[in-house]
Amino acid sequence: MWAYMHGYFVRRYTEIAREKTGAELDAQTQFSLRLYCYGTLGMTREWLMKDNLTPADTVVRMMFASMPESLRGVFF
Repeated sequence: MWAYMHGYFVRRYTEIAREKTGAELDAQTQFSLRLYCYGTLGMTREWLMKDNLTPADTVVRMMFASMPESLRGVFF
């Protein structure tokens, strides 16, 4: 299930990045995107399974703060 979700998010965010930049992603950006998706899914799973104290909006802010600058430049 998690591998399917990772693949979905990588494909979706790659598509969005291509639309925003108008170009194919270089190897570093592709790597950063895959790593960020993997990490955010892992942290979401951990939050769902083990953490019932941290509010969702706090988790989202922490994930955004952890996004590499190279990806922020693409998406924002």
